[in-house]
Parts: sequence; C-alpha cells; structure tokens
Amino acid sequence: MILAGRFCVAGTDRFRLDYAEPNPIRIIYNAGALNVSLDGGRHIEAFEVGQAVERTQGYFSGPRARQNLEHDFAIRIAEIGDRVELDLRPVAGRVARRVTRVVVEFSRDFLPHRLDITGKNGVSSRFEIRMTEPGAKTDEAMFKVYRAGPARPPRLSTDDHDGHRD
Repeated sequence: MILAGRFCVAGTDRFRLDYAEPNPIRIIYNAGALNVSLDGGRHIEAFEVGQAVERTQGYFSGPRARQNLEHDFAIRIAEIGDRVELDLRPVAGRVARRVTRVVVEFSRDFLPHRLDITGKNGVSSRFEIRMTEPGAKTDEAMFKVYRAGPARPPRLSTDDHDGHRD
C-alpha cells in the first residue's frame, strides 16, 4: 500500500501529517497533545503524550544521547554519492522489541530525505521527504488540537439491587 500526503513541521513541538488516499488520515501533534483522525477530521481521538515525547527527545538529544544510541543500536554510517545514510539496528531497549531496522538518509547539510522503518511484524514503512517550502511561514491554525480530558471514574449508582436508594 502506498500512501501519499503532506507533512508540515514547526519547530520541535508541532507537526501535522495528512494522507489523502486510499483513506484520509490526519495526525497533529502540538506541545504534548496528539490528535488522530482516520476519517478526514470528522471524528478525532485526542491523546496526551507530552511526557513520552519529552523522554524520547531526552533519549535522542539529551546529555547521554550518544551513550544511549551506542548501547541500544548497532550503528552504520555510509556516504552514498551526495547523501549520508544512517543505518540503526536495535539490539537492546524498547525499540528492539518492535523494530528490526531504521534507515535515515540525509543530504550533506543534514536535511532528511528518506526514513525507512522495518518492524518485527514484517511491516515496512518508507517516508520520502521532499522539502518544497523550507522556511515557509506556517498557519498556526494547521496545528490546532483538542486536548484529552481527564480520565473520569465510572459513575456509580447509589441504588441498591432492589432499586431503593441507600
């Protein structure tokens, strides 16, 4: 299956991914809130993922990032023409339970061009990245999200089994 869509990024705390066909999918992340729609926006699932994102950002870019990567991945870097390919094969940690390989292809100025992810379940995903408007001003409305409400405990009835109130 091939999905084509549009991916917009604004800094490190906002992105939007829209797929049109074969089924409309919209994913928006904004400062800890993740909204997912599988029907073009008519029904939206809202999730709070801020803490997980902070942990992930710390893992990959925090003070121990290099040690984390060297411990959890076999790493290969290759120059292929005018591109650089980073090949990560998980050997330990959470990622190793679900993913067998991640390949990121960059230009020499470190702009990403391709991301390949191969899962242990046999599913492979390829994201080809084309920068059509680098530095373009983004419309803030594109990143509007709904926040997940607090979890509510189930409503308990004060009626006893005979239908009488206590």
